[in-house]
Amino acid sequence: MVTIAAGLALIAAAILVSVEVIVRRVFLLSFNAGSELSSYVLGIVASWGLAYTLLMRGHVRVDALVRHLPERLRSWIDVFALVGLGLVAILLLSQGFVTFMASWSLSARSMTPLQVPIWIPQGLWVLGLAFFALVLAILVISAITALLRGDHRRSRQLIGIQGVEDEAAEALADVRAITKSKKGPRK
Repeated sequence: MVTIAAGLALIAAAILVSVEVIVRRVFLLSFNAGSELSSYVLGIVASWGLAYTLLMRGHVRVDALVRHLPERLRSWIDVFALVGLGLVAILLLSQGFVTFMASWSLSARSMTPLQVPIWIPQGLWVLGLAFFALVLAILVISAITALLRGDHRRSRQLIGIQGVEDEAAEALADVRAITKSKKGPRK
């Protein structure tokens, strides 16, 4: 649901910016709302997208060496990588919260004709960072629990780097779903 809302927000921002560019070009009028609002949307969508990307195992990690290590060691390296990402998430969240609180307490507004109360987009941005940190913590705990039970495969499914096999299986599943939908229901 959040990913659909984020996609719609990006589409709306793109339309707004496009309309603004056309109006500026054709009617020689400039209102600059599109660039301001689209920057808020981009920051908010990016912070909320971090958790989705994490769940889809889409964050970039260099695995040139790691993929040649034994599965148990790879599993613990994945946990270590996620803990490191967690530290970055906590730093981002804490500093974002400080910024949000300063804007809130000062009743800060954007220095544009819209005069947007800046705490609103900052608050949505910080909520996205908080959600990312929460998802990250749940995944780390789940992966460590699986490892302590000796279930390295489950841990890798949760937080491991997507390998070529994973990507190929996903692509094949997509192809099967497309071809199945084109054939229609069987009689």
